[in-house]
Amino acid sequence: MEDGAVSVTFSRAVGTPPQLTLQNRPLTPWSSAERRGRPSCTWLCPLPADLATPLAEQEPIRAAWCHGSAHGEVMLSPKGEKEAWWAEPVVPQELFWPEVGGAERAVLEELLGACRELLELEPHSRGCLLTLLLLLAAIDPLGHEEEMRRCLQALKEADPLRIGFVADMASRAELALALLREGAEPEELHLSGKGLTSLPLLERLGCVTLLDLGGNALQGLPQTLGALRRLQVLDVSCNQIATLQGVPPLPRLRELRLDGNPISHAPALAALAACPRLSVLRLAETPLAATPDASARLAELLPRVTVVLS
Repeated sequence: MEDGAVSVTFSRAVGTPPQLTLQNRPLTPWSSAERRGRPSCTWLCPLPADLATPLAEQEPIRAAWCHGSAHGEVMLSPKGEKEAWWAEPVVPQELFWPEVGGAERAVLEELLGACRELLELEPHSRGCLLTLLLLLAAIDPLGHEEEMRRCLQALKEADPLRIGFVADMASRAELALALLREGAEPEELHLSGKGLTSLPLLERLGCVTLLDLGGNALQGLPQTLGALRRLQVLDVSCNQIATLQGVPPLPRLRELRLDGNPISHAPALAALAACPRLSVLRLAETPLAATPDASARLAELLPRVTVVLS
């Protein structure tokens, strides 16, 4: 519960809003965080103006949702006055690629051995490398972490025409491995210097308050960032981000670190005006910071924000 509204974030997009009951009455109307008419991970609903009791005294809230034929339900007990969080268990098959995860482990181990033998004969076989990667992720991703990275690097070298596709696969692998290490409800996630080119699985980070993505190869921030309703500090320094166009409002974001990105003009940051709690913006070593009127333009665009240009 935040700013007079209830937000519900799911680990995967659902096509219909959840059904929440507060003081024995359903909450309506609902809208997606992206304000789009398609499945969303985050749904928002204004709180009734005539609540009979303060939020601090609320009884547990019943939340129910449907996704296709699946139905889920959970009782949320608010912590303090504003929020209640529930995270489903982290399942490796859902984080990586589910194509082979349903087979028995013994079968997968046998296939893994055969794949390794074939790679000794054909070390640059793209099909074999991809199969090896899927098998490693299906059997024990954390136990095979380094071998997965070597496999992804070999795929980039074996198939330079699809290097972008492989880089996105590597990004998913790094995020999935981090989630497996940290568990279902990490509050801080540090992924600096991982070579990330994309940001999948953000819907899994609803409990994160600090996200470190510095020193990667990101060219922008996706709309799915809106699922991070608790995010307070975001570090995307030293990436390749030239604009924040399309970035959704982040209701709790206090500090954004954009140092070392190719941001050259103030309008590229206009989306930040919709972040009500943003108080610190770091822009050192950007083309914009070197322009003579940068401070004045940013003060006009973001009057409540302290901008650090050096």
